Amino acid sequence: MNLQLFAEKLKNRRISLGITQAYIAENLGVTPQTVSKWERGLSAPDIDNLIELSDLLSIPIDELLKQKEYKKRLYAAIDGGGTKTEFLLFSDDGHILKRAVRGASNPNTVGAENAVKTIQSGLNEILTAAKPSGVFAGIAGALTSKNSIILENAITARVGKIPVFVRSDILNVIYSRQQSGNCIAAICGTGCSVFAWNGTELTKYGGWGYLFDGAGSGYDIGCDILRCCFAQDDGFGKPSLVTELTEKRLGTKASDLLSNFYKGTRDSVASLAPIAFEAYRQGDLTAEEILERNIKRLGMLINAANEHSFGGSCRDVIISGGLTANKDILEHFLRQHISEKVDIAVPSQPQIFGAAKAAVSLCREPLSNEERQTFINNFSDDYSKKMQGGQI
Repeated sequence: MNLQLFAEKLKNRRISLGITQAYIAENLGVTPQTVSKWERGLSAPDIDNLIELSDLLSIPIDELLKQKEYKKRLYAAIDGGGTKTEFLLFSDDGHILKRAVRGASNPNTVGAENAVKTIQSGLNEILTAAKPSGVFAGIAGALTSKNSIILENAITARVGKIPVFVRSDILNVIYSRQQSGNCIAAICGTGCSVFAWNGTELTKYGGWGYLFDGAGSGYDIGCDILRCCFAQDDGFGKPSLVTELTEKRLGTKASDLLSNFYKGTRDSVASLAPIAFEAYRQGDLTAEEILERNIKRLGMLINAANEHSFGGSCRDVIISGGLTANKDILEHFLRQHISEKVDIAVPSQPQIFGAAKAAVSLCREPLSNEERQTFINNFSDDYSKKMQGGQI
């Protein structure tokens, strides 16, 4: 008998019936501690207790004892944003078979037609002759209008009649840490948005787009950096390390490239955001002002999500995105504006890991604790090799 598998089946069955360990103990004439040991895989019941358990839980003995039949299946995961889209083909034990990267797939940024082309192009590369058992796509902008339906139909047209889920890319962040229970999740990259998650539904706060957000994102930090540069070039802004580092990065004065920024994308502005963090580390007061204003905005959104969705009771905040490359500074400023009781977590795994975990969780029966750890270990090893250009 595999004690861990038996323990998990026993516990899941008991919970599904809504009965307690004490109830089982009383009916079988054993102690609650004995039942606890069974559910922790520390010991097994004798044949008489097995028979009684079978009757009490209305489950055949052979089902309680049966070893889980493992059939390796393939799944596809997609993490799509306003800058790039990542695709993985992997098995449900976490081994990665193929990886592809394409450009932006946020329908609100590139348009639904271009988003569909990007998604189908990436799928064509990773699937070739393979047929997955399910697909999960966490795509920025999927919640807007009918975008999720459009993208879901596009994926189904490529993979056929298998389970396909298209959701917001924030679920990639949430699944990378947890998938049930109350939490608040924020993406802080080129754009910024905050979501409240109750285990089944998302409620969005902020994320109105670069025209209206005003602060909190890499784009907004980049805009503040350029304003400082323009003001100093015009003679009324105070000198700062921010301007010095920006001109060094650009190779000229920022005002010389003003028309380029207007013609370029949001990414060209957001790419300047790390300069504010670099200057702050060197004691620049202008950088401090920029970061304080923007991260305060993020704190306000987190507080709003906590109060409006959970009455202030949520303690878990998960933050992902490009700004977390400087998570120590991000958390330093954020702590000034949110409750000290809130736990701030930055996932150690990439967002595509959350999409892969979501694919397995939603498209097949839940992984056991042992399977989940195997999945994490295999995925981490294989993804590291892929990123380093190694062979799997």
